[in-house]
This record gives sequence, structure tokens and C-alpha cells, in this order.
Amino acid sequence: MKVERFDHAHAFLASARTLLLTNEAANNLILGVSASAAAGDYDSFLAWLIRDGRDIVTAASQTPPNNLLLARTDSMDAIDTLAAVVSDIPGVVGAVPEVDRFVEHHPGAVRMLRQGVYSLSEVRVPLEPGSRRAAEEHRELLLTWMMAFMEEVAGEGPDPEAAARNLSRRLDKPEEVAGVWVHEVEDEVVCMSGYSGPTPNGIRIGPVYTPSEHRGQGYASRLVAAQSQWLLDHGRKFCFLYTDLENPTSNAIYQRIGYEMVCEAAEYHFNR
Repeated sequence: MKVERFDHAHAFLASARTLLLTNEAANNLILGVSASAAAGDYDSFLAWLIRDGRDIVTAASQTPPNNLLLARTDSMDAIDTLAAVVSDIPGVVGAVPEVDRFVEHHPGAVRMLRQGVYSLSEVRVPLEPGSRRAAEEHRELLLTWMMAFMEEVAGEGPDPEAAARNLSRRLDKPEEVAGVWVHEVEDEVVCMSGYSGPTPNGIRIGPVYTPSEHRGQGYASRLVAAQSQWLLDHGRKFCFLYTDLENPTSNAIYQRIGYEMVCEAAEYHFNR
């Protein structure tokens, strides 16, 4: 098998597009992040394609120092080839079983998250008022919530600069490519939901965060439903999101909205 390495997202997407679009929902993360890198949202970009003869059989990308992102593939041999040439990464995110095969080459890998990848093409619940696009006045609150979300997911104190960049990649972009929405109850903002990473036909929802004092009221469900419908109304054929499969409540909520599971995924961190 032959390995091709890329340093520019435009060139990578031009070569990998056909492969990645064979399963756009499952590949939404690598597609969306690569598109954001092509738009200048990251300082650096790396990617790899694996060819079996003339056929591209798998792909991966990274925006250092972030995790490697794996594409779906039917070839575990291609995953083995990829693992042999990609090094010095903090971790990897990908669908199962591809990501599990990749980490067999990295002793000491620790699985951090077991995730579900979901796709929606139709909102199946009635919409309720109270949800809207966030404004500049919400930035300070949203940054606090972004850091709280990152701490809950990572289990450690977040980097304030990384949280601010993460928020800015959504809040400061044109609304067709990224944004943050909030849900309000009696003029109080009670939860947030971002979106970013446009693919040719879809876009990724997240992060979704409700502070503990407002949980259990259905606010995030109403917000994600309204936000998803707005994105569909403005030209997206699909909305994607990732869930924690250890949280059956949130998975059930998203399924009621209309999200359908595409595949299981996992995130691993490497001890270096």
C-alpha cells in the first residue's frame, strides 16, 4: 500500500472527497475539521491517504496539537499501514472498529470516550419558543460554559486560551458555517449549543451544555431541536452530532428529536 502525505487541507480534500463522501455522516468530523482548516481556522494541518493500487482506501487528518481523525474504511490493512507512518500524536478519534484497530499499534492507549455518531434530516418534535442565535453580549457567559464543558468532557482543567479559540471559531463566523445558539427562560440564558464543521451537505452540532442548576428541564432538547430545524431551513440536508454512549438519557433525547445513530466511535489518548 502507498502513503500520501498532505500539508494543506485544500489539496487533501480534493483528493479524499470521493472517499469521505461515501459515508458523509460517519466522516463528518474529518470533513468538517478539514474544511475549517482550509478556511484558515487552524495554524497547521496534516493529512494522509492510503492507496491500494490506484484506489484510495482510507484517510486521516490532524490539526496539531489535536487528536488524529480517522476516516471510515473497509480495509484494516490500510489502518495498519496508517498506524505505521503516523507518530507523535496525543490521541485518535474514529469509528469502531477502525479506531480500535489503530490503537493496537499504540500500547498504553487509554479510551476516554465511547461515542455515538448521529445524523438528522428531519426534526420530529414540535418546536418551542425561547431559542435564538447567541449575541456578543453572551460571550463572557458562553466562555465560562465552554470551559465547564471542556472540563466535564476531559476530566481536567481546560486551557482558557483553547476554550476562547473554540468559542471564537463558532461565535465569530458567518452564520452559515458556524455559530452558537442559546435558550432563554424568562430572559435568563439557561443552555447553549454550538455548531461548526460544515460538510458538503451537513454540519455538526456541539458542544451542547446546560449548567447543573438548569438540567432536567428539557431546555437542551428544545434548543437542539430549534437549532437543527434552522440549519435545515437554511440549506443543510443533515445535522450531525456526537453523544456519550454512557449517557442513555441524552441519547434517547436526541433520538426523539429525530437523530438516528450512524455508527459507534471512540476517542483514545496516548501516554507519551
